[in-house]
Amino acid sequence: MAFYKMNKLKLCMSGNEGWRIEIPDYPELTQIGSRRCHDEDEKTCLFSQYGSDPNGQPQFFTATDYQEIVKYAGDKFIEIIPCINMAGQARAAIVAMEARRIARNLVNATLQDPNLADYAAPDHLSPNHLFHYHDANLARFDPRFVPCRYKNTGINPCLQFTYDFFETVVQRLKRYHQQAGYDLKTFDIGGDDTTYGAWYASSPACQAKIIRENSTDEIDKEMHLKVSYTTEIARLANKHDIDISGIDDYFTAFPSRIDSRTGPSVPFNTTRGKKLPTCNT
Repeated sequence: MAFYKMNKLKLCMSGNEGWRIEIPDYPELTQIGSRRCHDEDEKTCLFSQYGSDPNGQPQFFTATDYQEIVKYAGDKFIEIIPCINMAGQARAAIVAMEARRIARNLVNATLQDPNLADYAAPDHLSPNHLFHYHDANLARFDPRFVPCRYKNTGINPCLQFTYDFFETVVQRLKRYHQQAGYDLKTFDIGGDDTTYGAWYASSPACQAKIIRENSTDEIDKEMHLKVSYTTEIARLANKHDIDISGIDDYFTAFPSRIDSRTGPSVPFNTTRGKKLPTCNT
């Protein structure tokens, strides 16, 4: 990379399939989220998938591993951009935090609404849309995509713990960078495959949030939640002098319904909720 003058490397360290970075504040992320085994209840690991070896061995970067990568890259003028999915494709984190909540008898320490209900897709969405936007165990799905049949892949933006979790992870990674001698400048939050319908349509917590915020957007409450979520995530990152990046449509407010007013994507502007300058896409 240095030879070809490529100076940014994004490391994706979370997904549906595993969590790959040590966060001492939440040891379950690696104790459970980085392991695969034959535990159908997923209290000790993620269930084996994609033909992976179910030997239960954790696979992740330790704090020392990550600091060595940051330092080695930084010495060659390459910026490491950590990526932690804070929208869809976050199943490993969700499972690990739920196991933590149960084992420690914690209250409200979850990344997904425990009262999440099944949500039937609108008829105008094609099977491809269902695969891309839905958690595939909901009412309809394309049966070809077997590994995606989970309802717990999307982080809920209407729970306070979601923001506590994000800020804790950001602070820990910022500390790793500082200890390696290079500042954490940009944090990538992913944003792809955000679950269609899993927020307002099926989450009581999100329905309550809409009422509290007196949303005037009666056409698209899902979009209102996305604007509110990304704005708050940006504010927290800005609080720690960190820019955020992610999939571009995650920072664009566009109606998720098909109606007469949709057309092209609507820019993320003051009419849809203020976008902080630190939201770089």
